[in-house]
Amino acid sequence: MFISIHIPKTAGTALAYIFDYGSGRRILYDYSDDYSNATMDDLAWWTAHKPFIERQFDFIHGHFFYRKYAELFAADGVFLACLRHPVERIISQFNHVYFEANPHDWQYQAIRDDGLTVVDFA
Repeated sequence: MFISIHIPKTAGTALAYIFDYGSGRRILYDYSDDYSNATMDDLAWWTAHKPFIERQFDFIHGHFFYRKYAELFAADGVFLACLRHPVERIISQFNHVYFEANPHDWQYQAIRDDGLTVVDFA
């Protein structure tokens, strides 16, 4: 089982496509808009269903903390994440927020209304 931690703005979406199509769609996406999935909610449930997960999937990929799956796949999991130069990453994130122009995003509101610069954003 490969557990891929998608750090935003570090090519995680591209990797997900590669994992998805390269494995014949044997990927479990673990995302939530509000990042409520970032930590383990019920280890007992996941432990009980681990054999099914391992039969059905080759990858788990999403926005979550390492410790979420660390105990569950300690012996047989391969953890991976892509990293990016921190300055390039923060500029990319700033541009993503700005050009997405989501009026409900507090970061976008701060950029638009308060003149938040990329330095302040960082």
